[in-house]
Amino acid sequence: MIKQLQSIDEYKSLIEEFKKICRVPFSNIYLMPNAINRYIKLQKAFFEKSEYGIVFYFDESTYYRVYLYVDGERKFKISAFDKKMLIRNTYNMKHENKELLHVQNRLQEIGFTQEGTSVQIQGKTQELLSNCKSIEKYTKLMEKKGYYCIKPKFSQFDQIEQVIINSDILKDYHLTFRTEQEKQELEEGSYLCIVNKDNEICAAGIAAINFGIAQAEVMAVKEEYKMKGLAPILTYQRLKWLCDRNVSKIQGWILLHNETSLRYHKKIGYQLTNRHAIDWLWEV
Repeated sequence: MIKQLQSIDEYKSLIEEFKKICRVPFSNIYLMPNAINRYIKLQKAFFEKSEYGIVFYFDESTYYRVYLYVDGERKFKISAFDKKMLIRNTYNMKHENKELLHVQNRLQEIGFTQEGTSVQIQGKTQELLSNCKSIEKYTKLMEKKGYYCIKPKFSQFDQIEQVIINSDILKDYHLTFRTEQEKQELEEGSYLCIVNKDNEICAAGIAAINFGIAQAEVMAVKEEYKMKGLAPILTYQRLKWLCDRNVSKIQGWILLHNETSLRYHKKIGYQLTNRHAIDWLWEV
C-alpha cells in the first residue's frame, strides 16, 4: 500500500528498520536529507513498504522519480502509479555490481525499459573559459546576424523548458523539478537562452549553483537552428556567468549516444568521470 511520507524521521525509521532485515541493501538514493525533506514539505513524497524493501515515489509533476531501498537478491515489487515512473541507477564503471544487474533484470520483469545511459562530466570553470576564448569572436559575429544570448525573464521560463522538452534528445525527466517560487528564487542567469532578431528562443540551457559547485542541468537547440554554432555560444556565456560568481567547478551529465556533445565537451577540456547513470522508465 502506497502511503504519504510524513517526516524525515519517518524516512530514517523506515531505512533503519529494513537494515535490520537486510544488512547490505541495494539503493539508488543519493539525495541529501534536506532534499528529501523538501519533497515531504511539498507533500510530494510517498513510499511503499514490502517484505523485500522500501520504494519511495517523489512526484515531479509529469512523472514520479523512484528511489529504491531493497534486497538486491530478491524480487522486490513496485506498484503502478497514476503517471510514468523514472528510476536512475548510478554506478562506477570501475566496479562490478552484481546487485545492480539483479535489480535491472527485475526492473525489466516489472515493465521498465532502459531509456539511456549518461556519463558525468566535470571541469574547472576558469580553465574551460580560457579554452573557449575563440568563441568570443564568433559570439560577436552571430550578434551582427541578430542572435543574442540573454538572461530571460521569469515569464519566458516555460518557453525555455518547452524548447528543451521538444528537443530530439532530452525529455521532460531530464528537467529538475522546481516549484514556481523556487524558479523565481534562482540566481539571475541560471536560465540562459539565445534569441533571434524576432526575439524567438532558438537555444536554451539551465544551470544551478549548489554548495559552490555549478550543476549544468540541460542544454538544447531547436531543430531548425542546429548546425549554427549556438551551443558553443551558450557554453561560453555559461562559463562567463560562473566565473563572474567565482564558481570554480562545474558538473553535468551527457547521454552516451549524444556523441557530438561528448566530442565537443572533451575538446574544450571537460573530463569524463567513471560515474555513469542508467535511466529506466515505466510508462504506466
